[in-house]
Amino acid sequence: MSDPKFELRLWRGPAWNSMTYWVARACLRYDRPDAAAKLLEAALDDSAAQFERTGTIWEFYHPQGGAPESLERKPGSKAEHNPPCHDYLGHNPLLAMARMWQEARVAQPKVPAR
Repeated sequence: MSDPKFELRLWRGPAWNSMTYWVARACLRYDRPDAAAKLLEAALDDSAAQFERTGTIWEFYHPQGGAPESLERKPGSKAEHNPPCHDYLGHNPLLAMARMWQEARVAQPKVPAR
């Protein structure tokens, strides 16, 4: 977020569940189920919180947990076409993320009890 190109617009800052999914897959591939579970849990929790608040699944989410409606798509877009799409499952793999989270939790090494 310290990059000068970061902004709360489309691909320069908002969090996309599709990208989180692919990063979590990479974590599992490189034997880091703990990292995959942490990423997936945060994304799923925020998606659930925003769904509870708004009743919709968003195209992308605020990277700091803010309202998706406060984000913008592209500069110069008409106001009615500028917020992220709602009721969006085009490339929002929520169900696959939930299954992957369950798998990652099972794959984590168990810490022995003391």
